[in-house]
Amino acid sequence: DSQDSVSSLHEPSRVMVLQISHHDLALISLDKKVAILQCKFKDISSVSQGSLKQDMFGIVAREGSTFICYILNCLSGAVVSEIMGTLQTAFAAAYSKQGAGANTANSSMASSTTGSTTGSTTSTQSGTQNQVCTMCPLHQLHRLSQEIGGMSQQAAHDLLVKKVQLLPDKELNDLNHKMQIEAPESFEESNEVIMIYLR
Repeated sequence: DSQDSVSSLHEPSRVMVLQISHHDLALISLDKKVAILQCKFKDISSVSQGSLKQDMFGIVAREGSTFICYILNCLSGAVVSEIMGTLQTAFAAAYSKQGAGANTANSSMASSTTGSTTGSTTSTQSGTQNQVCTMCPLHQLHRLSQEIGGMSQQAAHDLLVKKVQLLPDKELNDLNHKMQIEAPESFEESNEVIMIYLR
């Protein structure tokens, strides 16, 4: 027993700090005093709290041409819920800031819009106007995410299947191949694979 306590003194600490800024997040090891994980928001595909283990959450992030899933275990589900809320706020702020920056650069991106024309104008809080191209793939993905956001996993899956049927044959074959490799076991997992592919 004393042998175990002595060996545990030499094990590295697994306690980490998650630092969330306005454009990225970093996971810092308190033991080594270095960032073990650093992701810009633009490279993060999804963040999700565990459904069975509420004290865990995952981050899917792009690294080069691949996506990597990081699974993190926290002290409690309440801590994870707080992290999820903070990330949601940070993502929204970064998205709003990106929209404001794009407006000054005469970009055609905006944070929200309605309608289905090829272009529309929305007013921001400051009274300026943003041009939005509703045919932009990023805008369409954002609208699709909003559309499935309030649905059950099965209803969202049904809608996603209808949408991907409209893809060109090559892209549809690529997606089917990815689905076979990932072998999702639930509607939720299947939806995540489809959304990551569409991104």
